[in-house]
Amino acid sequence: MRIKVINKRPASVLQKKRVCAYARVSTDSRRQEDSLENQMETYERLITGNPEYEFIGVFADQGISGYCENRPQFQRMMEKG
Repeated sequence: MRIKVINKRPASVLQKKRVCAYARVSTDSRRQEDSLENQMETYERLITGNPEYEFIGVFADQGISGYCENRPQFQRMMEKG
């Protein structure tokens, strides 16, 4: 029987995953603004808390209709990909 030992690669060799988040609310109401802020803070905390991730940013659109052409931050996020 042959046994092959696989050594763990040093952390410096491992490449971090580039991660971002997208948040959206559908109206301009104050309640929705709070929801958007909470979403953004939560996403940033989750991503930056993982040492395997490179935080790219949180992109957010507010009070915009459901069509993706009308979501400038979503389009910006996709361009950064």
